[in-house]
Amino acid sequence: MEAVLSPRPEDRGFHAEYLMKRRIFASLHNFLEGGQVLGRNVASEGFFRALLQEDPFETYAFYLHNPQEMACKLENFADLQALKRGAVHLYPRQNFVSNMRTEGFYCLHLADPVSDQPQAAYLRNHFSKELFPITSIPHSLNYLDYPGHFLRQIWPGATRRDIICATSRAAMAVLQGYFRMLRENYSLPSAWGQPDLRLLPLGVDTQRFRPTTQEERQHARRQLNLSDSTVSCLCHGRLAVDDKMDLLPLLYAVRRVLDEKKAPSLHILVSGRKRVNDNYPEVLTQVAKSLHIPLTIIIDPNAEKMQQLLHCADLFLSLSDNVQETFGLTLLEAGASGLASITSDWDGYRDIVEDGASGLLVPTLAPKSTPYLNTLAYGLPENIHELLRAQQTVIDVPYLAQAISRLARDQGLRTAMGAKARQRVTSFYDWSVIIKRWLQILEEAYACPISAEEGARLALAEHPAFLNFAELFAQHPSFCPDFTEFGQCQVVLSTRGRQVLQKQAVTVTWNNLDIYLRNLNIRKLLTLARHPIALTSLLHKLCAQEIPKESGQFAVLWALKHDLLELIQVPFASTI
Repeated sequence: MEAVLSPRPEDRGFHAEYLMKRRIFASLHNFLEGGQVLGRNVASEGFFRALLQEDPFETYAFYLHNPQEMACKLENFADLQALKRGAVHLYPRQNFVSNMRTEGFYCLHLADPVSDQPQAAYLRNHFSKELFPITSIPHSLNYLDYPGHFLRQIWPGATRRDIICATSRAAMAVLQGYFRMLRENYSLPSAWGQPDLRLLPLGVDTQRFRPTTQEERQHARRQLNLSDSTVSCLCHGRLAVDDKMDLLPLLYAVRRVLDEKKAPSLHILVSGRKRVNDNYPEVLTQVAKSLHIPLTIIIDPNAEKMQQLLHCADLFLSLSDNVQETFGLTLLEAGASGLASITSDWDGYRDIVEDGASGLLVPTLAPKSTPYLNTLAYGLPENIHELLRAQQTVIDVPYLAQAISRLARDQGLRTAMGAKARQRVTSFYDWSVIIKRWLQILEEAYACPISAEEGARLALAEHPAFLNFAELFAQHPSFCPDFTEFGQCQVVLSTRGRQVLQKQAVTVTWNNLDIYLRNLNIRKLLTLARHPIALTSLLHKLCAQEIPKESGQFAVLWALKHDLLELIQVPFASTI
């Protein structure tokens, strides 16, 4: 295997444009999943849109289980630069290895690290001429089966060009914890590698989300019957107490504010996706009514409705208490729209909101040790486990009330913080900025030298979780030899085989067999067996034609299966 060495001196740093343009971006994931409006789907589409508009590569190749599904959605992105010049290509997944062999990739990027990353690295090590970087971005890190997925990332073939991008400092700490605990718990060899961890936040389109004009604000507020003097507080996210945030503490904090002397006029807007048969929105409505809090809940707002809500809002609230959260896309959307935010001091939120400048962070506390729940979790549904953790994550209600009161009473401070939020998001979180940072990560990955000796070792590295399935199921057939065990057992053309060779009959070849039978001439195989020939000799002659031994073995067994060849002196025959 030809390994990639460290870059030439003139190629170090950010590659010249011509070098980037000659490279191929590849992925095994559909970045246009559609369906429910989830953070992962929004982030994947945002990355896809920004990448194809930036257009830093010559070609974009997606290897998918269902290419047609993505093809139908590309029509909505026809304005992107890479699509306009016809640089996006969709292939069935089975073409991945062959194209990697013949064309080579500059990089492979995945929408998450738990689906295909170790498999992709294994295939790259074995079949690619270049050890290209493989990057991925996780969007949640809390699921109970994730330790098993990350365990597969620690193996002898992992390199520093295998990269998982943490979206926040908190997510980085979680990923580091996963790999540390797994190594300790399984006593894994220190020589086994693992992906490099890099910080890469998610982004937002700061042209789509922008500050509201006075006319837009007035129109939006009229639609919701909000007076000019009312301070509208918007909270947007999944409406699920066990999957995002419990909003009852918010209502209790608002009640505290309304009980203050000369209290500001407040109206709470809550919007987001509601799960089927979940009565959480109804419970919020009843509690707000009992507390005499003006509350409006908007279920599943479309893009137009979401813009209207951002237009009429005076400040943004997000009080996540759930470990499924790692970043906070809604905070980027609010900040890009020029809104100050009040958020829980939680995970990636503290990266986005600059406390006291672009918003206010509310202290949170949670237990460091939960041994009973750690054990109990594996007998519970995921959402119940998350609920039990979230219900012991405390958002400081008195502090939250003070934060709301402070910003509700000071329009000038809200405006200044909103402007700072817009500036911060534009500078650090616009998708064009994120794509450039990701490209830099690729360059830094290529700067990690891999010697020819190391490349050769990686090409032979086996993954402990990828088993020898032929041996594993060796008890299924009545006879399962290595071909050397056939000794001088002979094969010869069958009657049907002679008919096929003489073009008097046809044989059916199922799709995708060419993956295994690459470069094999079936007629040549049949010609070699016109007269009895030892299996070992037949295989030797096939391999002499640059056919891999295993492909030759497959071809012979396939020909026997389809009655093109027949065995002479069958070593495992029984009397009938």
